[in-house]
Amino acid sequence: MNFGKKIGLGLAAGVLATGLALSAQAGVIAYSTLQVTNFQITAGGNQIVATGPKAPVITNATRNEAVFFSDQPGVVHTNATDAVMSCVGDCGGIGQNDFSRVSAGDSTIHFARGDAQLTGSLLSIGGASANTVAETQLLQNESSNAGGEASTSSFFWTIDIDGDLGDIELAFDAYGKLYTFSDILFGTAQADFDWSLTVRDVTGGGNGVLVDEFSFDELNQSVAVAGIDTAEYEIDDSFNITVSGLLADRRYRLIISHNSDVEATYFKVPEPVSMAVLGFGLLGLGGLAARRRKTA
Repeated sequence: MNFGKKIGLGLAAGVLATGLALSAQAGVIAYSTLQVTNFQITAGGNQIVATGPKAPVITNATRNEAVFFSDQPGVVHTNATDAVMSCVGDCGGIGQNDFSRVSAGDSTIHFARGDAQLTGSLLSIGGASANTVAETQLLQNESSNAGGEASTSSFFWTIDIDGDLGDIELAFDAYGKLYTFSDILFGTAQADFDWSLTVRDVTGGGNGVLVDEFSFDELNQSVAVAGIDTAEYEIDDSFNITVSGLLADRRYRLIISHNSDVEATYFKVPEPVSMAVLGFGLLGLGGLAARRRKTA
């Protein structure tokens, strides 16, 4: 009886391992989006805008690097404020500037994509908005990485007033979502986003002098899975930054870094390994049948 129980347990383990090796239908998902809206600069409660006789002299130097993939076609590197979506795989149904999770509605497509869009200006009515997304869903043995970047967004201005400007306030709303999923034993997925702002005095030219830098833990996050697992993170909040001690008749630069990135691998157990596990299971089944015949 004891011998039969041991073989039965071994057989169960063999069949379970074989099932894990031969299933793996849904795959691996990694998704990241970061969306900043209503980003404005105010001083004394009033928005700083590029109008009026005392208006700041501005140059908006906006650079968007939309997306990148390693070892696959689909690389986009552009200075356009609305970068063309870059995508490889089953991309036909994915729309430009769709920052939602495509994999949530269709679990049958194999793709990696990234997109970015920057609209408005910190120095115009309504402020600026920046949106990024990176996403991949793998259904077969492959690895991918993708990113959406709205960095760097640089805003230059000279303030034509007398005396100290004092404090300025920067306020914006942000929504971010990270999601990783794997239903195969050897799948891995990672998703992250990051956001930071640097203020520099560039009156003397060049890279200038650092005035201050800001970041928020809520907007610098990462989630990951290895094996059969799910991990996610979500933020929907408003943020405020105070920059103190700015002077009149100076030129300042705001450098905003805003990125979404994902990386994933799908590795199914190679067929020889699956067959070996199945063979051990069959051997166990044969041994159990022989033992039963002897005891009959």
